[in-house]
Amino acid sequence: MDLRKEIIEELLKHSILVEPDVVDFIIERGGKDYLPHFIEEYRPLEVVTLSSLKKEKKASEKTVFSKPEPSEYEWDFKVLMGEAELKIKEGGIEDFRSLFLDRYKRLARILGTQTQLRGYTEISKLRGGEVKVIGMVDEIRITSRGSLIFTLEDPSGRVECYYPEGSFLLNDEVIGVVGNYSENNDRIYVKDILRPGVPIMKKNRKIAENISVAIISDTHIGSKMFLESRWKKFLEWLKRGKGDAAGIKYLLIGGDLVDGIGIYPNQEEELEILDIYNQYEKFAKYLEEVPDYIKIVMIPGNHDIVRNTEPQPVLPEEVRKMFNGNVEFLPNPGIFSIHGYKFLMYHGTS
Repeated sequence: MDLRKEIIEELLKHSILVEPDVVDFIIERGGKDYLPHFIEEYRPLEVVTLSSLKKEKKASEKTVFSKPEPSEYEWDFKVLMGEAELKIKEGGIEDFRSLFLDRYKRLARILGTQTQLRGYTEISKLRGGEVKVIGMVDEIRITSRGSLIFTLEDPSGRVECYYPEGSFLLNDEVIGVVGNYSENNDRIYVKDILRPGVPIMKKNRKIAENISVAIISDTHIGSKMFLESRWKKFLEWLKRGKGDAAGIKYLLIGGDLVDGIGIYPNQEEELEILDIYNQYEKFAKYLEEVPDYIKIVMIPGNHDIVRNTEPQPVLPEEVRKMFNGNVEFLPNPGIFSIHGYKFLMYHGTS
């Protein structure tokens, strides 16, 4: 399409009429790159003439619209855990055992740093008296008096626990227990239950570049409930590069990129686009409007064209090739770093 025609059509979408010379003025200052700035500046005017332009240079004096500062920086993006690192398996018994064991070990390391649990004992080595144990919860029961009885398991063995004060526990939860162990009853009488915490970051890390990250999710392209007008406002905000948008260098999209097909009964009644590949084509077309200095990072969700079992692989190749080169495709979950900051992106299910 002719550049002049594209500019005029975009101005008409915002109810702005211009003289032919004003179109030349816009082209000289960067064309479509300058257009969002022009629309923001002159939106209040119904008709824009050369004489109404505010303190601008003459049209004959060519200037180039300057992009926001982040466009000057190189992308510093590294995949820390992609599809290869996830080691997607068949889901056999041994695979599940390995998963739960790995989860136990990771959480036990976190719990073991707490003062109350330092020097904790393996269940197989318990001796009478005060004990500290870390294990995975199983077989939860509540007595008529509200006390809690549950089994705690670690790689070395199992032990029954009794907590008279009661508490909220979940099966397969990894917790720390402090209490007294009775060898006669083979039971721990629990005084306190401890859970993994999130470490407090004392150091306020900063990077040299003046950049920021925008995070969105659940665009559900193809659904009749897709908020198209708000999406277009978001794209316009990104392209304008003003205010909070001025620092954006990365756009993270956390799954459910499209609405998909056959996700729930009678879904087709709520779909605007019935073909899932057409849904992705529409999404790719939308993302073409994102400024090219912004890197886009995407993971799938339960509505996307991947398996529901987690971890979910990246989108298939026939979908990936619809998108521009500034798009990174990761599995769900995906772990990556941006300028040294570590990100975990995950899409759950309800």
